[in-house]
Amino acid sequence: MPAVAAVVAAVHGAVVVASWMFATLVYAIAVARSRQLGWAALDAAVIAGCVWLVHARRDALGFRSLGARRGAKLAAIVVLGTACTLIVQLAIRDRNGVWLDETNYLATVRAGHIIRDGVLPFNLRWLMPMLAGRWNILPVDDMDAVKALNFGGFAVTAAFLVLLVVRLRVPLGLALAAPVFLLCSYLGIYGAINRLVIDAFNYAMYVLLFHLVLRREHAVMFAAVLLVTACNSEKAICWIPVFALVAILRASRARRRAPGGGTRCIATRRPGSWSGAALRRWST
Repeated sequence: MPAVAAVVAAVHGAVVVASWMFATLVYAIAVARSRQLGWAALDAAVIAGCVWLVHARRDALGFRSLGARRGAKLAAIVVLGTACTLIVQLAIRDRNGVWLDETNYLATVRAGHIIRDGVLPFNLRWLMPMLAGRWNILPVDDMDAVKALNFGGFAVTAAFLVLLVVRLRVPLGLALAAPVFLLCSYLGIYGAINRLVIDAFNYAMYVLLFHLVLRREHAVMFAAVLLVTACNSEKAICWIPVFALVAILRASRARRRAPGGGTRCIATRRPGSWSGAALRRWST
């Protein structure tokens, strides 16, 4: 079982990384007009590697609510989310200012470490600034790197919001409108006007957490993603009571389904193999 969980986590992580890096590469080329071809080629290679991993282990991809050809549909949803984000950020002029929170984020980007004499809590929101600074592998730098990651955050949020709505049994055709509502809301418009904030990164992580909280088997992955999210914003702590509430509701449902209280579930598997039932159980 740990091996199955690791495969599912790797495949889903590859989907997120490929989606995010594809969007940042689009921003760097189409908006920032970057000419750093070496870094662009490296990013394209990382995206290609993630796509290969997802294709090679597509049995662990999940998203079965998409129906047939779910890999192609997933790619189309990622492209749709990126395209909608690009249209909004081309239509709305970037009028960002460097105020209190932006000052601390940019100071972290340029220093390459947490700013100890900064203003709390902004100086402790270090993950996205570090990805735009010391750990940057994008074909853009400094402010443009922050804006590219912001763009990628919106694209990932839009794509995985569609997937989330489909998992909640909304027809795919109707779910495809989710990016429009997101990017035309205050969140999307403000994020297009001020691209130096880290809000879009948090939106993306929150929608990923929502995906993971839907299945009991993803509790460990939920904890890992929650830890990553907390490195970018202290607001991630709000997900702890949400997870606790979900656990309480699941326990109550399990008691009702116990012998004498309702139906009983029996898990079976083919001897010596977890490739079938286990992957269906662990994948979303």
